[in-house]
Amino acid sequence: MRVEMVDGIVLAHPFNSSFDKVHYCTTDDEAAQVATGEVIRHLRAESTNLQKTVLNIETGNDSQNANNSPNTSTSGIVVYTSTFYIGLNISLKDCKCIL
Repeated sequence: MRVEMVDGIVLAHPFNSSFDKVHYCTTDDEAAQVATGEVIRHLRAESTNLQKTVLNIETGNDSQNANNSPNTSTSGIVVYTSTFYIGLNISLKDCKCIL
């Protein structure tokens, strides 16, 4: 969908990098909620770089992998997420919609 075609949006500019996190869930329900984008405040989550982690695993570089990978020794379900953002330039003057 072309977001620029919506009334009031002048420009949509995607940020080309992702923000990666590792969430440590205790139940299947929590894992499903995190996977669908819900934020559960009491869960432990760590920022990470998933591309570097996967590259280190594939190349077998365990010394760097130990520093960049999440702590997998905890019990439970580990969920990896990547978040992408879109910057919007909005013009309320040209908008014919009711806010």
